[in-house]
Amino acid sequence: MSYSLLHQQLVDAPPELLVASSATMPRLDIAQLRHDCSRLIHQLQSHKAQEQYCLVCDQAWWLLVGLLSCQQLGKKVIIPSNIQSKAVAEHKQKWSIISDRSELADQTEVHYLSQQSESEVKPLKTWPFKSILASEAALCLYTSGSTGHPKPIDKSLAQLEIEAQQLELHFPQAKLATSVIGSVAHYHIYGLLFRLIWPMLSQRRFHNELILNLNNLDSLEQTILVSSPALLARLKQAANNSPCLLFSSGGPLSAAHAQQANQVFGCLPIEVYGSTETGGIAWRQQTQANSPWQLFNCVQASLNEQCLMVHSAYLPAEGYQTQDQAEFVNIKQFQLIGRCDRIVKLSEKRISLDQIERCVNSLPSIHKSVAIVLDQQQRIGLVVELSSSAEADYQQLGHHQFWRQLRHQLLGKIETVALPRQLRIVSQIPVNLQGKQDFSAIQELFTQ
Repeated sequence: MSYSLLHQQLVDAPPELLVASSATMPRLDIAQLRHDCSRLIHQLQSHKAQEQYCLVCDQAWWLLVGLLSCQQLGKKVIIPSNIQSKAVAEHKQKWSIISDRSELADQTEVHYLSQQSESEVKPLKTWPFKSILASEAALCLYTSGSTGHPKPIDKSLAQLEIEAQQLELHFPQAKLATSVIGSVAHYHIYGLLFRLIWPMLSQRRFHNELILNLNNLDSLEQTILVSSPALLARLKQAANNSPCLLFSSGGPLSAAHAQQANQVFGCLPIEVYGSTETGGIAWRQQTQANSPWQLFNCVQASLNEQCLMVHSAYLPAEGYQTQDQAEFVNIKQFQLIGRCDRIVKLSEKRISLDQIERCVNSLPSIHKSVAIVLDQQQRIGLVVELSSSAEADYQQLGHHQFWRQLRHQLLGKIETVALPRQLRIVSQIPVNLQGKQDFSAIQELFTQ
């Protein structure tokens, strides 16, 4: 049984060790982490005890404080994937909330986190932090997967810490970095692992705030940049210098956008493939279109009915059966083909939504598309981004005529029963902060 390396830093790390940097908060070192955790623990103990707490934190620092404080008390931590105001109202019906949002400060069952001014700081007895078994430091993450409905995934710090250590071994270039910045949310597994846990274990400071624009970044020397396809697709101008490493995850990154990122930052993005359930499975750099995925050294995978079955150092012994269809190039490399759970039955026929999207995307007028089954209608809806060359045609033809032309082009490529029945044209297909398609927002396009 191993003790958590994160909690061990609360126990015996030097107080002056810098943990994070922030544009709005003073020095965020181990001493400050101990102070903020002690303050929250005393606050939690002054209220009715709960077995689990839900973290709704806009800033990475406060999520770290909430995570460690709850686990020091032996409590389970809930980290929801949706912290929009309507979702938070629902979370409050289920759990006691820990949050850094000022608008929640005075609400019942909310434990408010904030930076104290010098005049507000009161003498505080430092909590006697203890070593915590990593396997018993429990947390629950949520993933929307391909359905849009939140799904709880139980984890332990043991799994996340093992994966962080494997990342450090796998990417030796990281040793040149002293800091980590990111454009991905810290309450999803990718952001939590790459922006918080890995930097903490490797003693690199993480940037507290989320980077919302990758253009005009300050110096990237000795920095790891953690991003997503959504932001990398919107790059416009060259950076002043190159990061040590550039990561992308959360969704597919096109070869064109990978090369564009290479031109801007002077390095190809390292794409990471995985899920909340599995952690990291494989990685690649698109030196050419359709570069295969390479399994991480501690991961083994095989095919079970064409879908990847994964075993790794940070999964239970039984492994995990994915819904991702793949073809192996060799024992360590594979190509992703599609998903089994995107096969639907319409009029007794099995229809692949991925295949519909591939056919639509092959048309010169389409830049990107997503096909969905419209709720209870058993019909296919299609959301598309037009190619730049097609925008003028769309304006000239109008929606109805353009839609008729598009359906005609799809005849013979897609079975009649699978032809999309409704079309929505958007400037950008809705995605979340992770760069994944936001299926709830996509569904709403058809209710308007």
